[in-house]
Amino acid sequence: MATVYLGNPTPVFNGIPSDDPEAITKVGIPDGRPLNSALRDIVHSDGLWTIHSAGHPTWVESDTPELAEAIAKHFGCPIGRPANKEKSA
Repeated sequence: MATVYLGNPTPVFNGIPSDDPEAITKVGIPDGRPLNSALRDIVHSDGLWTIHSAGHPTWVESDTPELAEAIAKHFGCPIGRPANKEKSA
C-alpha cells in the first residue's frame, strides 16, 4: 500500500475546522490503484482532502514519488516533510 502524508494546519474534525499547525493527515492508497485515480481520490473537490482539511497542505511526503510530485503540483506545496515534523504519523 502506498502512503501519503500531508501537512494539515487546518484539519477538520467532525465537520468543524480547527487550527493545528502540527497536524498531519495520512492517506493509504490500496495496492494496484492507478496513479491518476489515487490523485483524484485525494485532490478532487469531493476527495479526501476536502473532507479532512479547510485549507491547502503545507507539504507532502509519499513513498510513491510520482504521487507526491502530482499532489505538490496540484496544491503548490513543497515535497518533503519539514525537519521539525517527526515521523510518528
